[in-house]
Amino acid sequence: MLAVAASPVHAEIDFFTTIPGATSTNSPSEAICVASGGAGQNYDVVTVTVWPANDASQTLWFSTNHTTYNAQFGIIRVKQENARQVPFATTLAPAAITVVNKQFLIAHQGEDHNIYYDTAACPTNDSQSVSFAGNWKQIPGAVQSGNAVPNLTVRPGLAASTNGQYIMVATSFSDNTIRYTQAFVNGTPNWTNVWKVAPGNGTTTSGIGVTNRIGNSADQVSFEVFHRGTNSELFYNSYNANTDQWGNNGNWTADGVLNTLASGPSVASFSGGTLGFSKPGFIVFGERADHTLLAETLGMDLSLIQRWTLVPIPSPTSHAPSVAVSNDGFYVGASYTADSHQIYRMLQTNNASVLIPLPQ
Repeated sequence: MLAVAASPVHAEIDFFTTIPGATSTNSPSEAICVASGGAGQNYDVVTVTVWPANDASQTLWFSTNHTTYNAQFGIIRVKQENARQVPFATTLAPAAITVVNKQFLIAHQGEDHNIYYDTAACPTNDSQSVSFAGNWKQIPGAVQSGNAVPNLTVRPGLAASTNGQYIMVATSFSDNTIRYTQAFVNGTPNWTNVWKVAPGNGTTTSGIGVTNRIGNSADQVSFEVFHRGTNSELFYNSYNANTDQWGNNGNWTADGVLNTLASGPSVASFSGGTLGFSKPGFIVFGERADHTLLAETLGMDLSLIQRWTLVPIPSPTSHAPSVAVSNDGFYVGASYTADSHQIYRMLQTNNASVLIPLPQ
């Protein structure tokens, strides 16, 4: 049995709060963008959370939170927008969202098994709003005659590389393989038109977690990919988009600790010197069958920073959570769907210890 570290006492403080009008029977996804601000200026931090509808309409919904901080990270004002429908999107699965070159990019699996994406500019102040046009473009090659197709009920993994040159998408297919594609970004994404099976015999029926790596020149164009194995354990491997090569000779590395994941993981990377950590690494979120959320932090070299720890949440969950770090590295957020179908969200600046108690 997994022994988790003791959670700190948060005296009557719920860091997670409900999103007005946000309910779902599946998982949310979120991304955080900082498009304005500088030394001595105010910073506008925009969080977008997206989720599938809590009914049979198969629509997607999203909510935007604008939090304005001063240069010392003190909150000046918060503007929470009402939930809105994502235009012209129908899906049976949770969507994924990321930030690439100060644009939100959302991807979802259509009812025809193809994967589609749309973009919206990051606002530079809270008088602006996030607006998806509903001009969905297909990520080509996912559906080919006679071949396996993407699973219709799981959240795909989606991330942009640290230098903004590449986008990676990975998801589980109907034969339980993990398949991936990428785009080179030159103004707009130029997709490879091919979905390849990830090496190493990794199989899953759950969603995939993908995030950017941070570090040397190779890391600038690389990703870390996480998945829940069919034995409910966490596995991970790195992928270099520039060379189309996987790390560790293509073999997946087992986490070796947690083997009770109930759904696919969510992952976000952070820079050294931010969020209370001295070196860059990853925050991994996972849901257990007992309706609790766990988090772990790993160094960029996959060394352990903090073993799996209970995340303090106000209401139990039965769905895969979401965790995100802003493009400037100073803000961390998370969201999850409670058993009551209500979606909860939190945002913190420059301190991840509210999510994961840091080592003493």
